[in-house]
Amino acid sequence: MKRKIEDLLDIPRLQSSLDSLYVSTRIPSSIIDNEGKIHTCSGWRDVCTKFHRVHPEARKRCIESNLHIRRHISEANPSFTYKCPHGLVDSATPIIIEGEHIGNVFTGQMFLEEPDLDFFRAQGRAYGFDEEEYIDAVKKVPVIPEQSLRENLAFIAQFTGML
Repeated sequence: MKRKIEDLLDIPRLQSSLDSLYVSTRIPSSIIDNEGKIHTCSGWRDVCTKFHRVHPEARKRCIESNLHIRRHISEANPSFTYKCPHGLVDSATPIIIEGEHIGNVFTGQMFLEEPDLDFFRAQGRAYGFDEEEYIDAVKKVPVIPEQSLRENLAFIAQFTGML
């Protein structure tokens, strides 16, 4: 029988814990099962929720990212970090319970360096986004020093180990 995250984990408590982590680190996160169901979501950025994930063509690239993670999650040591096709950085740390990979803790929708606004302007024009609103959303994405990301991912690895 295939295990479900919601049957094994206290989702409201995890949501509260990840919300607290977001407040202290400003690094967005979520728990998503292997079927793509979002169980928790903390600090997700408008650039993704109001632009990339709602536009039909841009959403296809988000789905490609999710599939890329699924194909490469076995490379997690302890996490798998990548730059999505839209230019944001995401990391995934697998949740493994009794040897079964049931989902991932995603850390992301961030930059590791200041974003190239010309890239995002061109991308926004290609999708027909309101350029001013889109660039404003891009500017609100946190820029996280790589060392801070590594420290956060070390915590997430310990956290998923406790699960």
